[in-house]
Amino acid sequence: RGEGAADLDAVASFHSLSTDEVVALHKESDFRVFMVGFAPGWCYLGGLDPKLATPRLESPRLEVPKGCISIGGQQGMIGSQPMPSGWRLIGQTPIQTYAPKRQQPFFIEVGDRIKFYEVGKREFTQLENAAGRGELVAQEVR
Repeated sequence: RGEGAADLDAVASFHSLSTDEVVALHKESDFRVFMVGFAPGWCYLGGLDPKLATPRLESPRLEVPKGCISIGGQQGMIGSQPMPSGWRLIGQTPIQTYAPKRQQPFFIEVGDRIKFYEVGKREFTQLENAAGRGELVAQEVR
C-alpha cells in the first residue's frame, strides 16, 4: 500500500471499516475520469463507492508522493507528481499518468474508465521501473 497510504487507517476509522475493507471497496468502485488538470496528469475520478466518501484534510499537506491515490469528498484522484494536496492518501500507483518525454505524454484522458487492483511491493517496484523507462504498465480492461 506504500508511502502513499498515509491516511488509509484514518479513512478506515472514519467509516468504521478495516483497512482491507476500504481497499476492497475502492477496488470495486467503477471510476470514470471526470477531469485531467490542476497539474499535468492529475486525474479526478467519479464513481467512488459512497461508503468511502471522506472529507478532505483541514490543512493540506505540503507534498504528496507521485502516483498517490486519494479520496476527497465523493471523488477519487490520481496524482502525477509531488505537490500540495488536502485529499486523503489511501494508496499509490506506479503508473505515470504524465510523462512529458513519452510519445503519449498523457496516459489517461477524460471519459476513461479506471479500475484499481492491488500489487505487492516487488511488483510495484518492477512496474514503477518499467514506467520510468516510458513503458505503459496499465492493463486494458474491457
